[in-house]
Amino acid sequence: MDAIIGTGKISKREYGIIDNRNVSTPMTDGVTIDVDVFRPDAKGKFPGLVAMSAFNKDIQSERIWPAATRSRRIRGIPDACIEAGPIDFFVRRGYVHIIGSVRGTGRSSGLYNW
Repeated sequence: MDAIIGTGKISKREYGIIDNRNVSTPMTDGVTIDVDVFRPDAKGKFPGLVAMSAFNKDIQSERIWPAATRSRRIRGIPDACIEAGPIDFFVRRGYVHIIGSVRGTGRSSGLYNW
């Protein structure tokens, strides 16, 4: 899956993926946020993309084929709840992708206040 960028050049897949799941990340107020960190399998600094969701964090990293929204369910949840974007696409092109559960949802502590 190569992407055509505005210049007409193709963005190459250059990296493998290292995933660290269920990383407890402390906030300044003492609440811990549960995140999954997907990063390129290489040394160095990379730009990061952060996706936080009140929906099940674990389904955000499911690998699914494109289809019409709400046309299928992933682990019983409508696929329209997947908000994070394709991990494989971004990380293989040099981005760190962090997907987390907002406070009070999933394994994150605190109070969910929609």
